[in-house]
Amino acid sequence: MNTSLGAFVLAAGILLSGCAQFVRDHASTQVKEGNYEAAIQTLQEGLERYPESAVLRAGLHSTRSEAVSRWLSEAGRLRATAKLEQAEIVLQRALRLEPQNERA
Repeated sequence: MNTSLGAFVLAAGILLSGCAQFVRDHASTQVKEGNYEAAIQTLQEGLERYPESAVLRAGLHSTRSEAVSRWLSEAGRLRATAKLEQAEIVLQRALRLEPQNERA
């Protein structure tokens, strides 16, 4: 009986891990499409369902970092070409994710 319970717990863990990985894969697709906000929302919702998922926590952290980095680079390019209003819009996106970011 104890062995059966252990096997059940192991199987449940594998199943839940697979579900979290599905969420992470979906968010990765959204990132590839450039839809960072949707990917972050997907990962946050996934963490609500699977709060112990290291895969989702890591994915959320890396997606936020990638989004902010890309937006800051884009804002720099826009400023360099005197597109200041567009640069400000992009910077605001970055600040919504990282309000304390000194580069933004």
